[in-house]
Amino acid sequence: MSIRGTFFYSFKNLFKLPGRPGTGGRMSGAYLGIVFCIAVVIIVLQVVSGMMEGITARNLELLSNHVTVEPNFYYGTDEKKFEEVKTKIEDLEHVRSVSTFSDAGFGLLNRRGKLHGVQIKGVESNLYENDLGFAKYFEIVDGKFDLTKRDYILISKAVAQDTGIAIGDYVSLVLVTDNGKSQSAMNVNFMVQGVYDTGYYQIDKHSVYINLEKALELKPDGIKKIGIKIEDYSENTMDVVDRIYNITGYRWIITDWYTANSREYEEFSRVKMYLNLITVLIIFVGIINILTSLNMIVMEKKEEIAILKSSGVSPSTIMQSYLIIGIVVGSLAAFSGIVIGVFLSININSLFDILDGFLRFFQNIAMWMVGIEDFDPVTIFDRSFYLTEIPIKIELVQILPIFFGTVLLSAIFSIYPAYKASVIKPLEITQKF
Repeated sequence: MSIRGTFFYSFKNLFKLPGRPGTGGRMSGAYLGIVFCIAVVIIVLQVVSGMMEGITARNLELLSNHVTVEPNFYYGTDEKKFEEVKTKIEDLEHVRSVSTFSDAGFGLLNRRGKLHGVQIKGVESNLYENDLGFAKYFEIVDGKFDLTKRDYILISKAVAQDTGIAIGDYVSLVLVTDNGKSQSAMNVNFMVQGVYDTGYYQIDKHSVYINLEKALELKPDGIKKIGIKIEDYSENTMDVVDRIYNITGYRWIITDWYTANSREYEEFSRVKMYLNLITVLIIFVGIINILTSLNMIVMEKKEEIAILKSSGVSPSTIMQSYLIIGIVVGSLAAFSGIVIGVFLSININSLFDILDGFLRFFQNIAMWMVGIEDFDPVTIFDRSFYLTEIPIKIELVQILPIFFGTVLLSAIFSIYPAYKASVIKPLEITQKF
């Protein structure tokens, strides 16, 4: 049988031709099963990768910086030396921005007797203009970024919703001071100038920003730190760290982004490892359908195969025909699954909103029927624990291995039924006619 004849026989078995029986129905089940598995894999990979990337970016740009430099408390430093070090760091290659900040510890935000625990961070008043990475994730939803006065404060949208605080309100921060002999509470008044939203509730729920000088005044033993943002930080961080060490020497503490977030990155690495394992298992389960479907086709086509072999068709040609069926089904299913998965991933935020709307609609009906008025709404994607919006970035480096891996596994799983068809003995089959 020619190559053309081999393909014709394969597609005759794969698709139902007019006036002839076909087995496309059996392979359609395998096709749909693989499409479903691939689509699920693509969606899960994109959602998890987007979540990890979004959380990581916010941690680096808003909390830990790419590199943090601070004077060693044991040696101490003066203001002149601090500014000298900061200026030299600003001139280093690959450094995108440099800012000064201080952690003022924890306190209680008080508004008309309603308390909310917060972490206080003092930053420069021009941070929003000078650090584009910070501004990207620090969205001002009300008011403005204004810390030019010592009694100005910025609160998160989550804190504002919990306490009922609005722009222009006066609030007080209750802090505990320790002079080494005794502890006392200090009440400091601030005026709310801006409400921000980072898109990550875990950061927003307990954070406020105040003027840097005020933060150092509230915590006299607080240490001013230099926050450094680096161009292409994953590649250039260690080079910049080495150059900073040449400037500061051992009397300063230098912390890079990976060291500051090592625990989270280790957890993310484990999640990715488990996710890759689950991906392989899901695809494996989907492709088993090809094995079972081809086996059923071979059993149904025994007489036809026997006639072909009796007519001089070689066993290798029969085997190639059924291998082609498995590879074609696997390829088409992988492509369709990827297209569907990418489309749903791109629209995943809208899809979650639609599904949440349906859930709340049916929940409201159910609660109304049983007479319950006060209840928490059901949601598929709880923004309180994750990002407000999942950032989706489609990358071929994730998708292409899935496609080619699926095609390869389809070919491997097609070998056994194809071989089984090739070793059918015509004489044994024809004797049963």
